[in-house]
Amino acid sequence: MALLAVVSLAPAVAEAQVITAFVTRGLTGQPVGRAQVVLRQESITIDSAESNAAGLVTFLAPVATGLTIVARRAGYEPAKSDPFTMTAASNQFVEIQLVPNRMELDPIVVTTDRPVRHLRLSGFYDRRTLGFGRFMTREEIEAVTPTVTTDALRHVSGISIVNNAGYGRRPCPAGTPCSEPVDRRRVVVRMTRTTMNLRGADVCPPVFFLDGMLIGDGGSGPDGVVLDDVVDVDQVEAIEAYSAAQLPARFNVAGASCGVIVFWTR
Repeated sequence: MALLAVVSLAPAVAEAQVITAFVTRGLTGQPVGRAQVVLRQESITIDSAESNAAGLVTFLAPVATGLTIVARRAGYEPAKSDPFTMTAASNQFVEIQLVPNRMELDPIVVTTDRPVRHLRLSGFYDRRTLGFGRFMTREEIEAVTPTVTTDALRHVSGISIVNNAGYGRRPCPAGTPCSEPVDRRRVVVRMTRTTMNLRGADVCPPVFFLDGMLIGDGGSGPDGVVLDDVVDVDQVEAIEAYSAAQLPARFNVAGASCGVIVFWTR
């Protein structure tokens, strides 16, 4: 029920009865302009007007009982005063508080193509169009049902996943004190590099990028990136792989002579 106030004032000098309605916003008390305000006697409309910017409306009223003020405005619940009486040459001040509607809105579902947009902004699609390097999308990754990230790399040409002979060992000569950490990589990643020697090619550790940031390389020993720990295959949206001869400028960093593998997350 809207809060209402009806105040009787001292008789005016003039003979007419004056009603001043003050329309306010519930709780804050701020005036509400452009409200439709109606003076009624029971079911009969006597007069109506629109509140001004100060929330005020003035009516000249007859001597009568059972008068009420009703106020309405879009966005608010209608409000009605308690009945009051106008005696001869009297004034009335009526405050009516309008309470804002609580509108029930249908839920809004927002869908985004964040992975696609993310890859587009990173230049993934542009580089793939150029035809240099090797690429895997999320669909292609899921098609090979990898358990870990290195499982997906087994399906990229030019990349070899080999068992790590140093797994669980420290890179120190046998029988000597050693403070180096244990090598925790069960497998290591290697890429084929063309050489000028008689063999024609060898394998060596690539450099890794994650979402455009260099995270290390697959070098020998415990300092090499433990790729399956650092990169969660379930979060990988795309993979790029480049030999040293194919490197885009943004991935051409020191130590990348064996190539680069780039991971983009979802």
